[in-house]
Amino acid sequence: MECADIPRVRMPRCGFGHSHSFPAYRDRSMPRPDPSSPLPRPAGRAAEPVEYCATIVVDSAVTKLDALAILALAVDRPVRAQRTPRPYVELDGGARAEIEIPKSGEPPPLAIDVYSTVSHDHAAVQALRLMAALEQYTGWSIRPDFEL
Repeated sequence: MECADIPRVRMPRCGFGHSHSFPAYRDRSMPRPDPSSPLPRPAGRAAEPVEYCATIVVDSAVTKLDALAILALAVDRPVRAQRTPRPYVELDGGARAEIEIPKSGEPPPLAIDVYSTVSHDHAAVQALRLMAALEQYTGWSIRPDFEL
């Protein structure tokens, strides 16, 4: 099939005063992209690692800064990426914990998201270990927001 044989759709004039035409893709003989195939990545860019998340919920009213400080003390690790929108505390095995506070006007609970690039099970185990450490350190009432 030659380019001249492809039906075209005439578009209205653009802001620069000239019109454009694009292939209509009505002809079934023309191959269409497969939606299940991954999109090509630009050269030189590595794929983003997949992050799995397991959330534990604290039924106490506490600020994000206080929760981060308590979390860091409970696991004896420093808070990383301070003064950024997403500070976190590193956990064992490459996992990390971030604090999600309720939006303005919403009541507690406070959510602690545990992220892992290994697997969801790894994130869940790290979340349960963190939950046990926080319950022992603080006496908070904490529950997992995931199924094992």
